[in-house]
Amino acid sequence: MKVILVAFVLFLLAGSVSALSISATTPITQGTQWAFTVDFSGISSADEAKVFVDGSEVMTVFDHSNKLFVDEATVSSKVVSYSIDGEKIVISYTGLKQGSYDISAKLYTGSSVTDEDSFSLEVLTPLSQSERDVLQGNINSMQITVDSLEAQSSSLQSEVTSLQNINTLKDTEISNLKIQNSSLSQTIDILEAEMDVLKKNGQESGVVLSQVKSDLNDLVTENEEAKKSNVFTGMLALGSNNSLILLGVLAIIVVVAVALFLNSKDGSIYSKKPSFFSKFSRTKSANGEKKSKWLFREKGFSPEKDDSKKYSLGDLVKK
Repeated sequence: MKVILVAFVLFLLAGSVSALSISATTPITQGTQWAFTVDFSGISSADEAKVFVDGSEVMTVFDHSNKLFVDEATVSSKVVSYSIDGEKIVISYTGLKQGSYDISAKLYTGSSVTDEDSFSLEVLTPLSQSERDVLQGNINSMQITVDSLEAQSSSLQSEVTSLQNINTLKDTEISNLKIQNSSLSQTIDILEAEMDVLKKNGQESGVVLSQVKSDLNDLVTENEEAKKSNVFTGMLALGSNNSLILLGVLAIIVVVAVALFLNSKDGSIYSKKPSFFSKFSRTKSANGEKKSKWLFREKGFSPEKDDSKKYSLGDLVKK
């Protein structure tokens, strides 16, 4: 029982330590020479390793003193060449026709397989010249399409870059507009506060304006009444002035009438006799000087009052 357990543990350790793997290029064309690589890591814990192509043994490999060796008697005629690099062997193979092939490698301990790996190889028929021409035309057309797409992609990239620049400018403008909007909001708040003050002042001014309107109405009423009073007073003043003028004219007429009356007693104002006014004149003294008083020319005339020549205003009017 213990022996079986130890053998199982050794098998697990051997499986975990080994890392057998195959790598190759697939697919390939028929008739071409190709190569694949087999990594025999962990072969030191096995007796030998074998490589198969679609179930047919290609070669047998074994380890001696940590070096790989190939049993030449087992190498297939389809193996063109092989090379050993550490625990890896690169095998060149030929003679495969169109189809699918299974490539595998196995490690053996005794007759038991302790590790293995495999992969599927696809072999294709070579294209004819006409097929190649068609394929080449398709490739050229695809290349033109690719070039056009690359040009469109470049143009789109330029447009994207331009849009990104525009977007950056728009973001800048939006930021500036936000700043201006904030400033306008502050200005609006200030204006609203000022409008509130103006409304309050307007209400107070309305009261004052009503009082001013009332005072103006009173003044207009008083002015109209004053105009009416002035018209009446002007008419009275005009009548008074006309009365004074009439009195003046009447006085002048009276004076002229008196003068005419006196002249009619002594003589006509057109006669050669001395008139009433000729009795009054400035005379010179014996030494030739003018006397300071009025003298009468006629001798024997004395400036005494003559009661016989007194006339009343009524007599003058009658004459």
